[in-house]
Amino acid sequence: MKTIIYFTILLLVALICGTSSEVTTTTLIVDPASTSTSVQCGLSAADACPRIIEAYYSFLNSTVAKTNPADSQFPPLVIELVPGDYSKNTYTGNINFYGFDVTIQPYQNQKVVYSGVNTGNSATMFSFSQSGKVLPSLVNIYNITFDKLNCALMNGQMYTPLTVNFENVTISNSQYTSSQLIFFTSYSTNQTVVTFTNTAFDGCSGGLILVQGVYLGFYRSAITNTNGGQPISAYSYATLNITDSLFFKNNVPSANAIIFLNSGNLHLVGTTIQDNNGVAIWGTESVTVTIQTSYILRNTGSNIGAIRVDQSSSLDIQNSTINQNSGNYGGAIYSSASPVTMANCIVYNNLASQGMAIYISGSDLSVTNTSIMYSNDGSSQYTLQNMIYAYNAQVTFTNSSLNLGSQGVVNYFTLIDCTQSTIISYSTNVTTMGHDAMSCSSCTTTNGAENTQDQQVSCPPKSDSSSNGHKNSSSEKKPKKINYAAIFAPIGAVAGVAFIIVIVVIVKRRNRRNYHSI
Repeated sequence: MKTIIYFTILLLVALICGTSSEVTTTTLIVDPASTSTSVQCGLSAADACPRIIEAYYSFLNSTVAKTNPADSQFPPLVIELVPGDYSKNTYTGNINFYGFDVTIQPYQNQKVVYSGVNTGNSATMFSFSQSGKVLPSLVNIYNITFDKLNCALMNGQMYTPLTVNFENVTISNSQYTSSQLIFFTSYSTNQTVVTFTNTAFDGCSGGLILVQGVYLGFYRSAITNTNGGQPISAYSYATLNITDSLFFKNNVPSANAIIFLNSGNLHLVGTTIQDNNGVAIWGTESVTVTIQTSYILRNTGSNIGAIRVDQSSSLDIQNSTINQNSGNYGGAIYSSASPVTMANCIVYNNLASQGMAIYISGSDLSVTNTSIMYSNDGSSQYTLQNMIYAYNAQVTFTNSSLNLGSQGVVNYFTLIDCTQSTIISYSTNVTTMGHDAMSCSSCTTTNGAENTQDQQVSCPPKSDSSSNGHKNSSSEKKPKKINYAAIFAPIGAVAGVAFIIVIVVIVKRRNRRNYHSI
């Protein structure tokens, strides 16, 4: 009986040990000062690989990689970089991380600057070329500075799941302008996930991040002082989640944006977009843009101001500040065929020829608990004509304020320029400093019953306005009404007397002809 129990226990132990799957993590060290030529370098600091590419092949030549099932992702690989001059031994080819679970980080938490000054312009440091096997891929890059890259850092066109995480990474002075520095396409929506956490792009040239069908997370990160390309571009129903981040002093080409999204979703929270030369945010073709607790400040667009949505997109802004932005149309917000909702916002001193604060066309605008102001006394390159421009739109103000300062706008300025639209106002204070609250062409207005006299928004009477809806200035005198009765009454009296005299003369002549002496 004891023998049976003993063998049963041995069998159970064997079964348990046989079914346990132990994951082996391989750590390889890279030192640019190393002269090792070993095919399995990197297992120690003394035999470190001279470049990342040697560590890559060292892992592929290892027993762990060679015995890995063909239909399985490789076991974890950690590549640790020793500080040094990486510009001397830069690899000019592509390192294919498809099917890998790889982390690249400094050796012993030291500061590492990876210089890409000698990388080839046509190369990509890390890529994901699929080999027919359906494998997931994972790449983590931690605590490294990439400086003066002359090639793309990473790209992939993915039919399989991919996760890429950048954390505490700096990418500075990149000179790669042939395409985007980081580029991913996912052929299954959001199957590829790319995140940047505490990551900074600074002083780079060309476009930085382009994704298609990808989930992009940008957390506590920054893009500053870039030139010549869109910092973030997204297409094909990508999802962008940008939180607690900064976009500052970037310069993008005309008709480009700091954040551009063509179809998909953008969720911006706690983020500042400031002092950029270009549209801050542009969503087009069925994009949903949500902005919360953010600051959009002093951005200058070549044609459109700070935020642009068009082609059946939508914009929702909550608890945010949009100040001192400028463009020819829609200094703060430009919307075409895309509904806009604002609540608990401040929109202040934005500049544009049409729609200093908001330009809305072909859709609805809802403004709640929001202050829209202009109080600049200085000059402007724009001919400031209206604060809100509405064409074929329905605009609703609720518990808000529209305030205009005394200087800086043209004499015929109107707070709201309304064409073929409906303006609805509930408990909204209006201050115009002597200018018209509205100019109207085929417009209707509705004021809530609770509105005070200062809260009334209405089209000016037609008799008091010119054909374009602008009120005549006080220096213009109204033409006097002509009193035609006063003019023609004396003429009528004279004509009547003359008529009587003529009749009397005729009668006398007839009497003479009929007279006969007796």
